[in-house]
Amino acid sequence: MKYVIIGNGPASVGAIEGIRRYDFDGAITVIGKEKFPAFSRAMVPYYLSGRVSYEKLSIRNFDYYTERGVELCLDCSAELVDTQKKVVFLSSGTEISYDSLLLATGNRSRQHNFANCLQDNYYDAFSLTDIENLREKISVSKRAIVLGDGVEALSIAEVLSLNGIEVIVLCQGHLLPELFDNNCSEILEKRMLGFGVTVFSDSTIKKVVKSSDDKLKGVLLGTGLFREADFIVNAAPGKPVLISGIDEIVSYGSENKFIMSSEDASVFLSGNLINKSSSFFASSYNYGVCAGLSMASVDMDIKNVYKSPVRSINVFGINISAGGAVEVDSPKVEKLEYIDKDNCLFRKLFIKNNELNGYCIVGDRGFAGLYSGLLRSGLKFDRSSALFLLKEGVMSFFAENNLYPDLLKS
Repeated sequence: MKYVIIGNGPASVGAIEGIRRYDFDGAITVIGKEKFPAFSRAMVPYYLSGRVSYEKLSIRNFDYYTERGVELCLDCSAELVDTQKKVVFLSSGTEISYDSLLLATGNRSRQHNFANCLQDNYYDAFSLTDIENLREKISVSKRAIVLGDGVEALSIAEVLSLNGIEVIVLCQGHLLPELFDNNCSEILEKRMLGFGVTVFSDSTIKKVVKSSDDKLKGVLLGTGLFREADFIVNAAPGKPVLISGIDEIVSYGSENKFIMSSEDASVFLSGNLINKSSSFFASSYNYGVCAGLSMASVDMDIKNVYKSPVRSINVFGINISAGGAVEVDSPKVEKLEYIDKDNCLFRKLFIKNNELNGYCIVGDRGFAGLYSGLLRSGLKFDRSSALFLLKEGVMSFFAENNLYPDLLKS
């Protein structure tokens, strides 16, 4: 059996481990666009700030792949997939055949026409090579513009501000739109302003302005405002990376088997390539494990994958946690929200079949594990209990229902 994985992040690591649980001999090839082994994107801001070393940034080292009989094709990309002949064509000119193919490429940054003309004044937050170059730029810069509305943009903006750089964050809508509405975004914007970071919502760059010596001077916004900048960091996620020959057949078929196309049972997907509103909340690694098991022809129930918290981060002194599944458009899911702007507190709960199905919380520092305990428990509760959890918080809910010891054992 020949397994080929396009992409080299947490999902690909999970896929390797999923495959090797049942197939110890099949050939596995991993294709990665960058020259590095798998690393954690969540740790990139800490690496940028110098708080963690490259070794801490890496999820797995090169020995990991060797020990599991995995061939790495790094610093190259998949240009074309021939699904009829089952061959992947690489940018290096190499052709790799497969029996089972996984796309775990994740998101790329949103593409901008002005990127090529900025050279060393433009950095892609989704590229570790660019992040390494940005580390050198920080010490000689005063002003920066960060593009994006997600956790990557927030985390990088925080690092830059703590290094004495005046930061402007530009987002096309409001902050964290997958999680929150505009009211919660205002909580974050107010806190960020205290750190010297200004957020311009519903803003785009109309024109890049250069000085006479061809260096970046600033940007003209769509509103007509001009803002000075020494460099731009693009942390705005774009569409998932698809490969020619694959994007034409994607129909996002059976999600339980992670099959991309119902017409081609040999092509699988994982991580951000799953076309679900809940993809933000799922663990890329867990998705990868399930995809790897499916590639090895092992039946998987993905219910518990959706009930894994994706992350809990602290930016600008505010804790943000999210987990579980979010099915916003489903009539079977009730969405409950609570906001307290004065205390920088926000909770959003998703209730399905009288169970907690997903959550987003801001300000309940350190309680993500307890919310996840409720997710795993499958505890049934009525509407009044759900409203109590929403308004009083998870600690009060545990105490009121005497649940804490039981959920710790689950």
